[in-house]
Amino acid sequence: MKIINDKGYSELNFAWIKYISGNHGDPIPGNFSATEISNPYKAIILFRKHYDEITVNASDIIYPTIGTALHESRHNPLVLAPNTITERKGLDRLKWVDDNTGFTLSGQPDTFDLIKRELGDLKSTVMWTLEKKREDTFKEWSRQLSIYRWLMLENNFLDVSKKAIVTVFIRDFIAWKKVAGCPAQLFEITIDLEDERVIKDYVMGRLLVLKDIVDKRIPMPDCTDEEKWLNPKGEYKKCQQYCQARQFCDFAIKLKGE
Repeated sequence: MKIINDKGYSELNFAWIKYISGNHGDPIPGNFSATEISNPYKAIILFRKHYDEITVNASDIIYPTIGTALHESRHNPLVLAPNTITERKGLDRLKWVDDNTGFTLSGQPDTFDLIKRELGDLKSTVMWTLEKKREDTFKEWSRQLSIYRWLMLENNFLDVSKKAIVTVFIRDFIAWKKVAGCPAQLFEITIDLEDERVIKDYVMGRLLVLKDIVDKRIPMPDCTDEEKWLNPKGEYKKCQQYCQARQFCDFAIKLKGE
């Protein structure tokens, strides 16, 4: 993936954007991340296939960069509570190998409270998300953290709670604008997690389909309208603005030409 300095940022700021964006190398074949595994199959395959050809503007990844930077600061051992572990303090990246496909699933939880046995995560979002897509957003967060919980159990962590604490940071918070469930720019919510057996079946099912696509046993499935973020106006917002593989997707290319 190539990041273009479209706004003429200084050498320092451009280097910072590239680093904190999290794109530090080609995806490893057969190794999928806990966040990636829930993406549409088509987006996963196209992104990996065309990784070296994909270009993005630095100005378009500022928001995701802010979220990554916030995570980086939370991983600093100097700011952690005594009973909390994280990437830089005792919480290594977790891995699990699927015997059926030979694929590996890996994930890096944000924080883990050793006393309460609770996973923690930081989510950077906007007020519109909580106002218009609250249920879908919470479901997505729960699924990701449920995968982390299952990975921890598979890696011999004991008694991991089925509740997780999510710290929500609202990037565009406006104090006078009242949005239900958005009391401040930074607040915490408790999210229920799914049973580990459900998650294992989910992960194995996803990996099996990806294996069949890679081995050309089944055709590439199209994304659903829900995965394309179809809105009441008939706009496919993810395909038009947010999918990183849209440059090489026949559907997105067609939309752009209309």
